[in-house]
Amino acid sequence: TCALPILEAEKDDGLNNCAPSLRYAVRRLIRGISSSRECARQGFALGMTVLVGAVPCIKVDALLKLIVELLEISSSMKGQDMKDCLLGRLFAYGSIAR
Repeated sequence: TCALPILEAEKDDGLNNCAPSLRYAVRRLIRGISSSRECARQGFALGMTVLVGAVPCIKVDALLKLIVELLEISSSMKGQDMKDCLLGRLFAYGSIAR
């Protein structure tokens, strides 16, 4: 048999009370925070700050889990990729704190 891929919005991400489009947006914002393109990191962080502040169904513990999962550091990463992930985590944590 062939296993069907799990859609982004169907993954067990701790955002069970949120709409699929919101779950996708949160995951996309977290991934975008690690971007090194011009002001993208700041823009994604601002978007996440606004979203987390405006939508009460987004739980902090779920966000912390997703940040670690989506911005995972691996031993195969090169210097710049590792730096982008670590800065992404920092900006993501700052978004939650705001």
